[in-house]
Amino acid sequence: MFLKNAARYRFVLILTILLSSNILFAEEIISPFNGRKIVPGKREFSFLLGGHLYGSPYNRTSVFPSASLLGSIDKINNMNISFFVSLGDNFRRASDIHIVNFKKSFSDKLNVPIFNAAGNHDLSNREKYIEYFGKTYYDFVYDTSLFIVLDTELNNNILQNNQLDYLIET
Repeated sequence: MFLKNAARYRFVLILTILLSSNILFAEEIISPFNGRKIVPGKREFSFLLGGHLYGSPYNRTSVFPSASLLGSIDKINNMNISFFVSLGDNFRRASDIHIVNFKKSFSDKLNVPIFNAAGNHDLSNREKYIEYFGKTYYDFVYDTSLFIVLDTELNNNILQNNQLDYLIET
């Protein structure tokens, strides 16, 4: 339900690398979207992907996430997932009102950490996005899995420079 519109609007690159050896947490991983911590679990885990969370591009006046998404919060919280990964476009614009409404109406209500592969709408004001959430490309570890989230909006959607160096080093 949440993924169906994401592919239509832009391609987001998320690389998942399953590592064969155990990884120890070098630091505690806390979601910048809702402050929830990654809690290592069993070797088998599941996560939910969602994209274009602000909803219809034709509803230009809303400052809230999609009504269908907000109506699914209890369902998401009742799933046995370890974390939620957004494929971007969480809010129509990166402004205080859009970001605060997204956090209060959705991400703060999730029981699990939420991570984001920022989309063009999220980065409509890159400085504002970074002010709220920090880096636009990053990685995190869950048990023996390394998740690398890249910023497809940098450098005209070309993986190069600092981000390419980061990917190679990570």
